[in-house]
Amino acid sequence: MRSIVSRCLRLPVLVFATLFLICLPVAGETAQCADPPGGAVTCESGQIASCTVKGGRVDGRCKTPPADKSGNELKAFVLSSLSGKAVSSEDVKKDEYKNALSKGHLETDGAVVNFKIPKELLKPPGPKD
Repeated sequence: MRSIVSRCLRLPVLVFATLFLICLPVAGETAQCADPPGGAVTCESGQIASCTVKGGRVDGRCKTPPADKSGNELKAFVLSSLSGKAVSSEDVKKDEYKNALSKGHLETDGAVVNFKIPKELLKPPGPKD
């Protein structure tokens, strides 16, 4: 009797588990790639998603930012990483970089870079205990 019950329950349990995993929301960051060629890069939550298109080729990346950076230092780190140029915390205040950060879009050296910075990383640090 037990083996009949366990056999009968296998399929419903398997179906339920499969549906649960399919429907499970995946938190993360997604950067849309320039079109053409199009596409998207999805990264884990807390990572910076970027999609660079240069010469018709896509380079998608997920980068975990250093934990010791926040605010303008974090923004400067992201812009430096994506542009390949040194960007300081003061540079971030320039309109060119403010626009890039608000749009999640850079154009540099013939490349189009779309990126997504997690909102929780852009929040100013809270008071220290």
